[in-house]
Amino acid sequence: MKLTFIASALLAATFTTYAANTELVVGDQKGNARAVMSAAGELTNVPYEIKWYEFPNAAPLLESLNSQHLDAGLVGDGPLAFAVAAGAKIRAIQASQYLGNGLLVKKDSAVHTIADLKGKKVATVKGSSGQNMVLNAL
Repeated sequence: MKLTFIASALLAATFTTYAANTELVVGDQKGNARAVMSAAGELTNVPYEIKWYEFPNAAPLLESLNSQHLDAGLVGDGPLAFAVAAGAKIRAIQASQYLGNGLLVKKDSAVHTIADLKGKKVATVKGSSGQNMVLNAL
């Protein structure tokens, strides 16, 4: 599974210097990365303990990472770009581009293309990959 490989490679590249009896503090969005990595068996036999903290989205995860309360976290490109633009002093490893975002509209909506959004309101979480997608699309 590509996501499992990317997440595993990210953790391995970031934490190769961690020794046994070391605790690694990782931020996760709604438990997604942890669930995928656990299901793939990538969290067994690691030489350190992983302490997970769940966040509702990337913005508070990045704030916690910037304030050095986390050792690592997995986020998308948009939230990372917004955090760095706001002055966050964090390092990133680009593993891949996630192509899972989309605009959702009601079944009977008159919106069928990006151009149809002219004059409409679009709701996203501030600093999210959704906001980044809408800005890029528009």
